[in-house]
Amino acid sequence: MPSNHSKPLSNLAVCLYLCCTPLLAAGAYEKAPEGDVLVPLPQEQQLAFRVVPLGIGGEPFAGKEFFVGGRGSEGFKETPTRVRLSGTAVLECAGKPDWCLLFGKCEVTCAQWAAVMGEPAPDAASAGLPKVSVSRAQVSVFIEKANQLLYQNATALAGLTSLTKSSRLFFRLPDEAEWEFVARGGNAVDSGHFDKSTPYTDALNKHEWYAGSESSNGRIRPAGKLAPNPLGVHDMLGNAAEFVESLYHIEYVQGRSGGVPRRGGDFLTPEKELRSSLRKEVPACQTNGDPYRTDTTGFRLVIGSAVIPDIAAANDLEIAWNDYAKTRVAVQPSLPANASLKQQTAVEIADIGKLLEEIIGSRNVSHTGGETLDAKFNLLRPQIESLQARIEGGEKYYATGAVKLASIASVLSLDYSKRIGAYAGSEDAVVQLAVQKLHKNIARAKETMKESCMMLGQINAAIVSRTFEARIDELQALSKTENDPGYAVQARCTEVAKEMAMAYVNHRRLDFDAWLSGLERVLRE
Repeated sequence: MPSNHSKPLSNLAVCLYLCCTPLLAAGAYEKAPEGDVLVPLPQEQQLAFRVVPLGIGGEPFAGKEFFVGGRGSEGFKETPTRVRLSGTAVLECAGKPDWCLLFGKCEVTCAQWAAVMGEPAPDAASAGLPKVSVSRAQVSVFIEKANQLLYQNATALAGLTSLTKSSRLFFRLPDEAEWEFVARGGNAVDSGHFDKSTPYTDALNKHEWYAGSESSNGRIRPAGKLAPNPLGVHDMLGNAAEFVESLYHIEYVQGRSGGVPRRGGDFLTPEKELRSSLRKEVPACQTNGDPYRTDTTGFRLVIGSAVIPDIAAANDLEIAWNDYAKTRVAVQPSLPANASLKQQTAVEIADIGKLLEEIIGSRNVSHTGGETLDAKFNLLRPQIESLQARIEGGEKYYATGAVKLASIASVLSLDYSKRIGAYAGSEDAVVQLAVQKLHKNIARAKETMKESCMMLGQINAAIVSRTFEARIDELQALSKTENDPGYAVQARCTEVAKEMAMAYVNHRRLDFDAWLSGLERVLRE
């Protein structure tokens, strides 16, 4: 599959390779593959990273937006979620600066593990196998030691710094968004293939190890032996599942933090289950307290960099921010809970608009076929459902306010009527003025009741009814817990308000006589 970008300048990768070779034993390398960044390790080992352009240019606050998650019926574990990538370093790609990821070309092998951890080199049969049966904590130790080795190797560090123009680099695990972007083929595939379950156009067993005699045959296989994905990265969806640098969240961004996400399938995963969105949660430890580790889970590294490595970089970002902020449209994978309904709805509508444009474009792309359209529609469905949920949430919010308004208007009108009744028969001028004022107050309460009914008339009738019932139940409960009969009276007034409001919602009829008669019944009780 041809890339949408020219390959990154390979001389940068070769330059780093040449910088590193004096530290290695003779014959450790033959040639730095085009687009690879090579970092030497002890025991004549090396770590290879692919340069993955994001296609967003080199501006300080540029970002790549896309959807992680399934495109079919994978359920809540893989709900499509909008995310944003901004890359690790700006490199020259297709003759222009572009933010890029420096992504592990293969899973970390047993030989690489031994080299970093200072263990004896494994035998030839296992040296190239992905390192599995390690806990997440052990992976952290490996990364710490790998970073120590990097900073002890002045030539390798200088090569990376020259390549990335960053003085604060380090190894880490990829996060979920980075991992899935690469697993889907990134910008090396069109949007149709990006949204498929895998980015391949030929047989899956040419690229990934999975369960079955036509593939892994029940055994983990050496890393990097099959054809890579369109970005030149190996074994993303099979062989060993991979830890990522995140905590497991439902919907990727839901508030509750859990265990560790494990991405991709492994050599025991059936072919039909292998997909770019596949994610599972694993605990930090077993039920007996031992660290969680399995012979199907390993990891790969990426090269990360500090966002603000020094004061000069902070100053540059501050200057760039002043211009960026003038036209900035905030991109938030998860809007805060206190975001306005308008903000939340605007984001959903923007997403739907983009997806509709892609669907229209896909109609004219014959080689993607119906599968592409299905994937786009499956992305569109949760966005529409989310928008509907936001609208219903807004209706519930406004219904609650309008119901309380109707309840208060009814309680006040009852109180005014009660006081007028107490003044009945008096001819005192002061009392008569007070009675006139109370009648005016009842008129204002009627206007408030009218406004409440008109507000509720714009809301789904079932939501209005449920909101009234919730308010009545709340007042009745307070009457019992507070031992205050006043709350019971308020509950009865709210029942009367509900009768009038539902008459307007269902029939657009404002019957103030029935409302006042109902309040008089409450007054006589």
